[in-house]
Amino acid sequence: MSNDPFEEFEFRPLTEGLGFHKKSEPRQAGRSAAEPARFELNNGIPEAPTQLKDSRLPEIEMPQTQVRRPVADLPTKPGSKPTAGTETVDEILKTLQNKRKLEFQEHGSKRLDQSTAPAFRTSFPDVSSLILDSMLVTAGTLACMIILLMVTRVDLFLLLNQVGENTVFLGLGLMFAGVAWIYLALCRVFLGYTPGEWVFDQRVGLPAQLGTTVYAGRVLLRATLVIATGMFLLPLLSMIVRQDLAGKISGAELLRKV
Repeated sequence: MSNDPFEEFEFRPLTEGLGFHKKSEPRQAGRSAAEPARFELNNGIPEAPTQLKDSRLPEIEMPQTQVRRPVADLPTKPGSKPTAGTETVDEILKTLQNKRKLEFQEHGSKRLDQSTAPAFRTSFPDVSSLILDSMLVTAGTLACMIILLMVTRVDLFLLLNQVGENTVFLGLGLMFAGVAWIYLALCRVFLGYTPGEWVFDQRVGLPAQLGTTVYAGRVLLRATLVIATGMFLLPLLSMIVRQDLAGKISGAELLRKV
């Protein structure tokens, strides 16, 4: 015998629950008992016959329908040449498109011209425009008289004493009439209106008539009639009857912008 005091010592659990190492035996016994039943169950299931395993359902072939489109509708490749039919259709479409563009441009230009072109109606001389034009003609007459006196070196007061007042006033009146005729003729022939008429939206004749020979002749005739009748007689009568008398006689009527 050995003298080791721990030789016969054995570790034991305090309770039965901790002895898990002893419960593996019933589980293994249950597995071994279940194996025969499993084998019997597998043997009891009948197997399918071999004919059913090898037989397969016949494949059904679906008919394939091909959609055919007209040749003209198919898109052509970039490198392919168009046919005669497609070229004719393209030319017709281009012609129609160009024609439509031209019609649209013409219609737009007509509407633009109608919207931008000012409208005029017949009028008669205005007092304000006559006063403004008279002031400008008077200023032009004084400028011409000053230039004439400076060039001729004539003493105006000495001339009045020697010649007489009536003769001097007649000369000044003729100078005033000449300046007025030049003023009316030049402004209306080249511009179509005088500065006084332009301020109050008046003009003689239509803008389309400007620059024509007939228009220039009528304007000169109108200016001659106005100056020959005393420069103020025809305008005053026109304002009384509210009609352009000088315009009806000469054919160059006075118009006002609407």
